[in-house]
Amino acid sequence: MSASLAAPPRRTRGSDAPLIPLINIVFLLLVFFMVAGQIAPTRDLGVEPPASQSRAPLPTAPLRLVLRRNGALSLDGHAVATANLAMTLGAAPRGAPVALAADHDVRAGTLAPVLTALRAAGLAEVTLYTRRADAP
Repeated sequence: MSASLAAPPRRTRGSDAPLIPLINIVFLLLVFFMVAGQIAPTRDLGVEPPASQSRAPLPTAPLRLVLRRNGALSLDGHAVATANLAMTLGAAPRGAPVALAADHDVRAGTLAPVLTALRAAGLAEVTLYTRRADAP
């Protein structure tokens, strides 16, 4: 019987190799809880928060403007005539963002008066909704 006198392999000091799987698991759990977690609104706790000293205006949500295939126009879900659009938008804060969704069959001649009315109302920041070419 011969006994092996070979020493077991030495671990080098500072080797972090056994910690890598643990780090991977912690990272995956972090990502999971970030994706699966819910951000809930705060409940009414019966307190009145202090007033803000800042005079900066709150960001406004974009006005949603929809131009349908038949030329029908709606602003935030309410039908509006193209001729009255500039007057209707006059009540909006100057410089408010506008999100425009136009049907792909709408001609440029139908879209031009809408853009002119937006410019006349002082709303220059317009986002035109599109879809990816490979999307159905």
